[in-house]
Amino acid sequence: MSQSFHTADGTALWSPSNSIAALFAGTAQTLTQITATPSGIAPPSQDGYVVDLDEFIVFVAAVTRWYDSTRHDCRHALAAGWLSVARAKFLGETPLPGHTDIQVIDHSLRPAIDHTARLTDYVRAFLTWEPKRWPTDPFGAEFLADYIDTAHTRLREGSSDYIPTFFGGGYDIDLRGAVLDGMPLDDAWLCDCNLEGVSLRDTRLYKANLTQGRLDHADLTGALLRKTDLYKASARGTILRAADLRGLSAFDANLRDADLSGAALHHASLNRADLRGANLHTARFDNGWISLEGAKIADARFDGAIGCIWGPCDISDTNNPHLLDGTELEQWFTDNHPDAQITIRRTPRRSTAAAATPP
Repeated sequence: MSQSFHTADGTALWSPSNSIAALFAGTAQTLTQITATPSGIAPPSQDGYVVDLDEFIVFVAAVTRWYDSTRHDCRHALAAGWLSVARAKFLGETPLPGHTDIQVIDHSLRPAIDHTARLTDYVRAFLTWEPKRWPTDPFGAEFLADYIDTAHTRLREGSSDYIPTFFGGGYDIDLRGAVLDGMPLDDAWLCDCNLEGVSLRDTRLYKANLTQGRLDHADLTGALLRKTDLYKASARGTILRAADLRGLSAFDANLRDADLSGAALHHASLNRADLRGANLHTARFDNGWISLEGAKIADARFDGAIGCIWGPCDISDTNNPHLLDGTELEQWFTDNHPDAQITIRRTPRRSTAAAATPP
């Protein structure tokens, strides 16, 4: 958001961000008290700051004389910064009343600063990213376009510490039909968004929030979903082939018939998730574990999978749970998935006596 400095007749003078506008006007107010000269800048209103240029010119001249009256390093540094902006943004070559030898930097003559040089590779890549295909829903397409335009503008203007983050949660954004391959979506808020059938191949969704999101039949091949939240998300038939799912949290998620073949699932938690018919062929969770406590795993493929599982798991294909844990679950994997290299780590249970003993 920005604030406008303009004359009483509406002539625009400068439109900096809110924080920069407040800093400039606040400094002017302090200099007004020091020089006993009105600044010509009216208090902020809904329309911004109204500037009386005649008063402002006299004020800048008074600040300049105050600047010239001392050799104090700190005073020079503080006043020169404000004066350089005042001259460059408001006055240009307008002569000041009275003589002064002050050398003020004219920002309008400085070469343009490449603000993108300080960006990380991840953020810089977003400057050139565009959807390969837009959502078919008009509101979804408009919402996405506004986000991209705003992010590109702020990055190029060098907005301080700005990192583009997509906030679509709560708006019921429909992104179906879109091809968003490679889109940077770290920390994105995609709760309740409709991503059914959307192509998100090689997309970054680090720490994204997809709580109760709709991802049925979406394509996330090679995507990065480390520490992503898929609580109660619907991802039936979703393609997560070779995806990075380390630290993923998918409690109560529906992953029936999903393709997780070759995915990295180290320290992922899929407690009570529905994995019936899912493909975990060659999935890896060997350098750690995967938590499947209460997860439905009937008809899931685990051939070639490697790692340690926290149970118990539900092997029933009905609504009547059949939980196995420990050696029983290990034997079930041996009988049904002989090519898998899976060990079972039994979920610790506190004894009745221990539970009754206060800490």
